[in-house]
Amino acid sequence: MALSWSETGWVVLGVLIVCVLAVDGVGAEVVQSEPAFRAGVASVRITPAAPGAENPEGLFKPAGPIYLDGYYADRAATGVRDDLYAKALVLDDGNEQVALVSVDLIGLFGQWADAIKVGVLGLEWDHIVVACSHTHSSPCTLGVFGPAGKAVNLNYVSWVIGRIVEAIGQAQENLRPARLLAGAVELPVRDQEMVGVAHNWHNPGVFDPSVAVLQVRDAAADTPLATIVNFGNHPDVLTEESTVISSDWVQEMRRRMAEKAPGEVLFFNGALGGIEPVAREPHEQMLRQLGYGVADAALQALEKAEAIAAPDISTAWETVPFPVTSPDLLAAVGAGVVPVALDTEGRTLADISLIQIGPVQMVTVPGEPHPEVAAKVKAMMTGRYNFILGLANHELGYFVALETWDPEGVQESLSAGRDNEPILLETVRRLLDALK
Repeated sequence: MALSWSETGWVVLGVLIVCVLAVDGVGAEVVQSEPAFRAGVASVRITPAAPGAENPEGLFKPAGPIYLDGYYADRAATGVRDDLYAKALVLDDGNEQVALVSVDLIGLFGQWADAIKVGVLGLEWDHIVVACSHTHSSPCTLGVFGPAGKAVNLNYVSWVIGRIVEAIGQAQENLRPARLLAGAVELPVRDQEMVGVAHNWHNPGVFDPSVAVLQVRDAAADTPLATIVNFGNHPDVLTEESTVISSDWVQEMRRRMAEKAPGEVLFFNGALGGIEPVAREPHEQMLRQLGYGVADAALQALEKAEAIAAPDISTAWETVPFPVTSPDLLAAVGAGVVPVALDTEGRTLADISLIQIGPVQMVTVPGEPHPEVAAKVKAMMTGRYNFILGLANHELGYFVALETWDPEGVQESLSAGRDNEPILLETVRRLLDALK
């Protein structure tokens, strides 16, 4: 509401009086201090209860089978190896507030991410990032795998949306003065693999071996509240023969991290397109090998991490149209299997965000970027520590580089289309210009 002339005059007069009193030493000294950086973290369990089991802890109780995602086999869950979580981190510099959420699911479509944003109070739409780890042992959310028309339990999806909103709200309530550390290391690469961790079957020998970390510490106690770990690799050590719910090697990474870096660990998958575990058998051994390998690299990055004093938060964001040209995805859309709305030109909308926190830059990708694509994005980024947050706020499948695009390829059939890469790159250029 605009002030009238007389109201404005009184406001100005009041300010002048305060300033005169302060200058003359008559009143209390006026001190302007920098707003304190704050952070809050929360974690909620999103594991569904086993069919027919009692539900004492408020978990989702399915009326029928819960099918697992990521493989074409119809896999009804028979047990739980480890729990699934939605972990929310809210950062606040006194002027801007952002929420970064890591979810142990294979993916969430844009309309579900939008429902989460609508449910969150006190945060702007473009300040919320919901990214999935892409575990292939979580309940079906994609719809293209599992029994046709039965794979996705929409009641479970609705329940998860509510739980994620709850996690963000709890993280907001938990805000406290905090400080940040950021760092990065690279996994060793030899004989066309990230040693002991992953290989690239789509374009052998090409990787993004970086493991980047952002740690939030309680300013008073100087203890870790949360650590973000950003690295690209598929969490699919557990194969299509497995019928247990699990976050795959990500859980082993978190367990290893907890030994030396207490607090919540939020995993954000990066350049995972074409990147797969170096081996899968024996399952338990490989889960530990991959998880510990990434965790040990993250801990190394923390050992030499840079302290970030009172960082400012800046954001830029666009909703952009992506053409859907993949016959497989078009067929799934036409059959109503996946909730992807197309406009009259056959395009779907997706959010892309750029978040800057001091020397840290984060770019969100609404799908699974290949390392060649991630390298092009990082080449444009200007932060000292650059994070690629894959599967964020939508799932448009693989982002395959134009120079490696194969119209007959498996990963290409699971991509919205070959325009994914150029649209992403052009959008990132605009977002970077907006923050200059």
